[in-house]
Amino acid sequence: MGNTNANFLQHEPHFHIIAEKIKEAIIIVNEHREHLYISPALYTTFGYDVEQVKRAHGFSNIYEEDASVCSEWFEATMASGQSSQVEVRCLHAQKGWVWTQFHGTPVYDDNQQFLHMVFVVRDISVEKELEEQLALYAYVDRLSALPNRTALTQDLDVLLSRTEEEREPYAVLMLNIDDFKRVNEKFGYTFGDDVIRYVGDVLQSFVT
Repeated sequence: MGNTNANFLQHEPHFHIIAEKIKEAIIIVNEHREHLYISPALYTTFGYDVEQVKRAHGFSNIYEEDASVCSEWFEATMASGQSSQVEVRCLHAQKGWVWTQFHGTPVYDDNQQFLHMVFVVRDISVEKELEEQLALYAYVDRLSALPNRTALTQDLDVLLSRTEEEREPYAVLMLNIDDFKRVNEKFGYTFGDDVIRYVGDVLQSFVT
């Protein structure tokens, strides 16, 4: 693999200069998934020693359930000749499993023979957390942390779609905080928000 890596850099003398200026990690592998190049950003992004990773074969440090997905994606991208991306969980040296995006671009010679794949690798764990929060907020009131009207409608649709034999007894309660406007006017909106959170906690405590 060492000679292969040297040959690659010999044919691409300026590539490593550009790649080492980019904050995302750049990884290049051949069709056997041997590493031809790994940029220093792999250390700053995932905390791994570059030389250690170079000695590994294939897609190392990928979550077991995602390894086959990554492998199939690699083969499909190599066959299609088009850039594509995949999101999998990778092992960060300090953080543990983090969501990672691989953006792969296959490179071919003049005879359309596959040469190598260029990966741009990013830690997208922060974006994933935001996506999960946004998905949660679609069904949960952010202030009270209680299910909102959208969640209620969906739950009722599921409940009413069941047959009478499958349906469990249920009741719908409508609750209101009396004179809540006066609470806001007298104590302020921040205190009013605290009241809503407290009521939400009390109601959650009755749910088993």
